[in-house]
Amino acid sequence: MLQSLRVIDFRCFRALALELGAPRIYLTGENAQGKTSLLEAIAVAARLGSPRASRQRHIVREGADGCGVALQTDSGLYKAVYQDRKFGLSLDGAPIKKRDYLAHSPRIVWMENRDLDLVRGSGERRRRYLDAIGSQLSPHYAQSLRDYTKALRSRNALLKEQRSHERSFAAFTDLLITHGQTLVDYRQRIITDLLPHIALSHHTISADAEQFSIAYQPSAEALSMGVPASLHADRALRQTTVGPHRDDFSVLVDQRPAADFASEGQQRTLALALRLGQGYLLQSHPGAEVLYLIDDVFGELDARRRLALLQAFPSDAQAIFTTTQLNWGEVTGRVHELKGYELSKAGEAERGL
Repeated sequence: MLQSLRVIDFRCFRALALELGAPRIYLTGENAQGKTSLLEAIAVAARLGSPRASRQRHIVREGADGCGVALQTDSGLYKAVYQDRKFGLSLDGAPIKKRDYLAHSPRIVWMENRDLDLVRGSGERRRRYLDAIGSQLSPHYAQSLRDYTKALRSRNALLKEQRSHERSFAAFTDLLITHGQTLVDYRQRIITDLLPHIALSHHTISADAEQFSIAYQPSAEALSMGVPASLHADRALRQTTVGPHRDDFSVLVDQRPAADFASEGQQRTLALALRLGQGYLLQSHPGAEVLYLIDDVFGELDARRRLALLQAFPSDAQAIFTTTQLNWGEVTGRVHELKGYELSKAGEAERGL
């Protein structure tokens, strides 16, 4: 369980210390007071990446040279200092490598209103969803994703050049196929493992009788055949057209595409089920501590779905919520109110509402 968070020069905060230490934490306050930034700081401290920022430097407070986050958990004190475009890491005061840091730190499930795009958005959003799961489940997946991304970037750069670099092009193509097939194989297993968890989550938070399913959609059945076969198109378009960067998965309700045939309420329920299923799958692996970071999703839910979602989070997992107001009925947990990027004194105690 998380016990406390400290941030320095992170986003809008010069310095702030936040006491956690409860299964349910609620960060309340008006918009633009820093609630989401604190949630993001927890994600960065746990996984060294922001669910919101496209570049790491965006997490640094304007005018500062770097930033720092420290997360005290039951298993140790994790510190990450970002400066000169890289992280300096420590666990209980001792320097530690990134791979070892991530092997010990908590896994996270980030939930937000934009998760509706998991159902009706582009394939990129769903690929990122699978990558977030795979990278937290397996260091091998994370390494393959990095190697594939590098090979893809290099191959695309050669496709854009007028000169011939056949030996380099062939080498990057081989790397693309090798690491790409690893990702495809992992993703297909993730989909298989996810489905029962998602189906159970959907049943828990929905009173509807529709049947939910997901299915992986690779851009080629086998990359060793698909990538060479696409070479003519690749050269014409000057980009790689086959590979896991083009894969997707379908979200179906009653065997029909949910993006086209489900109501908005049903789509939101499906998106929530995808995130809850992610958490259940992560938590099913031995020794994995899973944190649910929920950014203001309750305002878009009716009272029934709101209550069902609150009850769906595992009792042995910590959940941290942001909201502009706590008018959800009877909830229990530690409440912190933010005003002007500072914690109000009224939020220091744990209380039931």
